[in-house]
Amino acid sequence: LSLRVTTRGRPVRLVLAVETRSGGFDHVALGDTSEGVTNLRARLPATDRGGRVIGLVVTLRFADAQALAHQGIEGGLTIVASGSLHLRPLRVAGTGADVTTWSGWITRGTARPAAPGLQAALRYALDGSTNGLFRPRQPTDSHPVPVIASPALATLAGPDGLLQMTAPDSQTLTVRVAAVAQRFPTAEGAFVVANEATLTTALNADDPGFATPAEIWLAVPLDERARVAGELRRRPFSSLETASRDAIQSQLAGQPLAHGLLDVLAMSALLALVLGAAGLVLVCAADLGDERDHLVDLEAMGVGPTALRRHLVLRALVLVIVGIGGGLVLGAVLSRLVIDLVSLGAGAATATPPLRGEQDWAIVAAGLAAFALCGLVLVWAFARNAFRAPVPGRIGGGA
Repeated sequence: LSLRVTTRGRPVRLVLAVETRSGGFDHVALGDTSEGVTNLRARLPATDRGGRVIGLVVTLRFADAQALAHQGIEGGLTIVASGSLHLRPLRVAGTGADVTTWSGWITRGTARPAAPGLQAALRYALDGSTNGLFRPRQPTDSHPVPVIASPALATLAGPDGLLQMTAPDSQTLTVRVAAVAQRFPTAEGAFVVANEATLTTALNADDPGFATPAEIWLAVPLDERARVAGELRRRPFSSLETASRDAIQSQLAGQPLAHGLLDVLAMSALLALVLGAAGLVLVCAADLGDERDHLVDLEAMGVGPTALRRHLVLRALVLVIVGIGGGLVLGAVLSRLVIDLVSLGAGAATATPPLRGEQDWAIVAAGLAAFALCGLVLVWAFARNAFRAPVPGRIGGGA
């Protein structure tokens, strides 16, 4: 690249800020200016070719920065270099093709427009602490970044929904709260969520390379997870720190305490099934004993053993229906307590986000059907052995 620049004042160093095709940022030094006209040239690294020039940084020359450091003068208190620059188009050296003509570019930092209406001209006053920046206009210059905020931060926003935030290194950013969310994955406490491209543009506009994504989420179908996991173990991804939800879930489920809790809950469910069926038979036996006199009277009046057995089975069926309804209600209540128990067993006293109970209704239906079938079969077997002794009124019966 080549750049012809006219300097009036103390010479400075010019550095191009480049956004690469991969989404990263790089700084390419064009060189130091001199009083009057200077022709600057720089070779772009191969990784920067095909990228986009997003800024021209005006900074102190190395000698001026060293002198400032040796003098012990704190940055921001003394103007070390001041003057003005007039830029010609940035071109590809040897071809005459323009990379940019600086049209519509604006000044930031310690740089200011040289004169109203004068294109590609700027003034600078460098103190060794803040550089000057000449860059294109960005959509985020006039419109705040819309974000989803946590309730605590949303209450701090003004009536217009605007909120001033401070990023690391004291860079301020104005955002607009567009929605409120109670929680967001991997974020605890106060948080804001913004579109990645918009947020990156806003943070890097005045400080190119200030912010780059540090975390990437991949939504991978079940049948592709093994292949993707293998690819992540190869270069260039092997240098990344990776985490898998499947691996985390497997690790938590493999803990001995978790295994023990699940085994206890499963055995408790089976024991409840057996005790429920046995209790149903016991209730029918007790009813048969308590109601024997009435049943004998009914049989003596002509009600046959088959009808009496059917009567017992129907009473048991009513108990099964009522018991299943009550069991479902009780199970829903107990499941809330079980969630806390499983959470403690998984190694977290408080889960974030909170655990949510999910019922496998196929297993629930199978368990209820097994309970009803076993209970009613046992009751029918018990009823068949009843009403066999001779009673008055039964044909062939005794006195």
